[in-house]
Amino acid sequence: MTAAFPHTSTMTAVLLTANGAPLQTTSVDRPVAGVGQVLVRIRAAGLNPLDAKIRAGKAGHAQAQLPAVLGIDMAGVVEATGSGVSGFNATLWVGFMAPASTPKPIVDKLHDEITKILRRPDIKQAWEKTGATPIVMTQPEFKSFMDSQVAKWAEVIKTNHIAPIN
Repeated sequence: MTAAFPHTSTMTAVLLTANGAPLQTTSVDRPVAGVGQVLVRIRAAGLNPLDAKIRAGKAGHAQAQLPAVLGIDMAGVVEATGSGVSGFNATLWVGFMAPASTPKPIVDKLHDEITKILRRPDIKQAWEKTGATPIVMTQPEFKSFMDSQVAKWAEVIKTNHIAPIN
């Protein structure tokens, strides 16, 4: 196992103790990266629709043994890797898109205004506090990036025989 941060024995987590119950912030034992696992020091997390289904007890394909730590969507820094993990590199990114039929002047205006916002020092600082780095791309650069992401993750899915979840 490799470690980038000093070891602590506990962490703060949002815990679900029973289906439909209020979420609780609590201290839990810090996990250890096992074989084939990655441990991430989370800087920001959010609950998504799957977490809501798990909380309601209505996620047939993602049943959680309670108590459970929710928060599938997160951003952070890899703290440790278990044996068998190498070449790990995953990023979360956000992009703005419009329907293909959107007139070019409107797309250009949206791009220009979003770019102004992302270049504001207060916005950059707020994103960086969560471990995110705002990157501005031209439309062709973003298309190229999207194409590379589709190819990358298609290969991961194929290589690891990952089946779709319905």
